[in-house]
Amino acid sequence: MASRVIHLLLVFAVGCGAQETTPDHLLYSQALEKGPQTASERLELCNQLSNPPARGDCAANVVQLAARTRHAEPETLCAEVEEGAWRAECYFQMAEHWRRKKNKKRAVENCAQSGPFKNDCEQHLWQGEVRALTRPNAGSPLEPDNFESILPRADLLFEEWRSLLEFEDSASSDFDARFWRVIFQQVLETIPGVDLKYCEPLGQFHKRHCRMASAHLYLRRLQQFLPRGGGIQRFCALPEEDLSSVMSGALGPVGLEAQPDGVLMDVLQRSYEHVCVRKDPLPVSSDWLLLSRSD
Repeated sequence: MASRVIHLLLVFAVGCGAQETTPDHLLYSQALEKGPQTASERLELCNQLSNPPARGDCAANVVQLAARTRHAEPETLCAEVEEGAWRAECYFQMAEHWRRKKNKKRAVENCAQSGPFKNDCEQHLWQGEVRALTRPNAGSPLEPDNFESILPRADLLFEEWRSLLEFEDSASSDFDARFWRVIFQQVLETIPGVDLKYCEPLGQFHKRHCRMASAHLYLRRLQQFLPRGGGIQRFCALPEEDLSSVMSGALGPVGLEAQPDGVLMDVLQRSYEHVCVRKDPLPVSSDWLLLSRSD
């Protein structure tokens, strides 16, 4: 099961209060085995399972089975999946189904119903087309000093998906920032260190997104470094006024080498304040840490 909901499986109950007529594992097998049952009948078997995460996992798999066996509108079955994360996962998987069928409109409609997974779901729809731009030579990444060569096509792709996702009408969408971050990071992450010089030749719009993508990449590398091998202790041992030394390799060859830049100093200073002064763990998400500006 996808990582979006796999954590739910960790809270399976060991037992249940009432005696079961049929054990859960048999109900699960019956719901997915070959046979004449309709999808709704299979879902009813899933609904008899005693463990809520098992019920959801079973139902989501039944809907995927229906999609593979050419059920006309498999996503309509998601409404019969237990409300919550598993129903959202069901719509996510149906979006993937219609993406593979190259029906972008149906895929987008399903993402819109995938609840907390909506933005990740939408990224799954367009990230393959982005990768085709950033890996133009038989899968080899674009050289970062050639960004300008792909930006006209990236602009067209951005506008196409922006229209499909009805971005302007969706306050919950982060498509704008996420799209351009992926465009630039898929290239920048293939080179050692971080150097914002690759953003300088670009027009103002693309330059801003390139700089913010670089900052997000820098923060991601810092997030990877801190939990390992005494990383937090080494980082916090630095005097705050000497944080710029991280960019010149003070913490060793850990991917944080960079040409000095104000937006990277923002990352270091905010991380230092959060981890070393407030003693709080660094969140997984990077958005909270970065300024909306790019200079």
